[in-house]
Amino acid sequence: DAAVITTAWEAVNDKRLSWLPVQPIRGQTSHIDSHGPLVAMKCTVCHEGYTPTAKMGQHCVGATYGLNDTTTDERPEDHETNLNQLRANLPSLPVLLSPQGPKGQASIRCATADYLPVAGPVPNETVFLATYDGLRHDRKRIIDAKQPSVAGLFVLTGLGSRGLTSAPLLAELLVSQMMNTPPPLPRYLSKAVSPARFLRRKLVKGLT
Repeated sequence: DAAVITTAWEAVNDKRLSWLPVQPIRGQTSHIDSHGPLVAMKCTVCHEGYTPTAKMGQHCVGATYGLNDTTTDERPEDHETNLNQLRANLPSLPVLLSPQGPKGQASIRCATADYLPVAGPVPNETVFLATYDGLRHDRKRIIDAKQPSVAGLFVLTGLGSRGLTSAPLLAELLVSQMMNTPPPLPRYLSKAVSPARFLRRKLVKGLT
């Protein structure tokens, strides 16, 4: 049997992942009516934010970044941030708003300290730190030991703003680890997204 923790930044509420450096980042989008040159858009335009093609007559412009903010209320000042960003990067496009102003929605991203996602078996923190203690004195030391992990427990989180593109591949990675089948990623990429990377860094930096 296997279980996967997929609770975004709240994964740290599980004491077995209390050391994982994840953080919530609020984001709000703004919906504006398509008009003028915007109607002819054929592709998404990315700048400091993004302006995609219209869907049902509206463009979803975004998005704000509010570090450690977990509220999802719609804020006029965040709409202003999105629209100012749009005007600054695409000044030739007229932005016409309804008398009621733009509407939109807010949600919460989850990001890690290095902004790479986390996918893999959950390390047994105490045993891991003892097993790899030699890294404190020699970061390049090769320690021939299997990673100590919590049996049957995996984590998938920290997908940031790109979860729709990374989640399916990372889910395949987890399945391959559970079933002991060939992974969809090369070893160096599997290590790059492993939750254990943060414990290794703590050892190398002498933070434990």
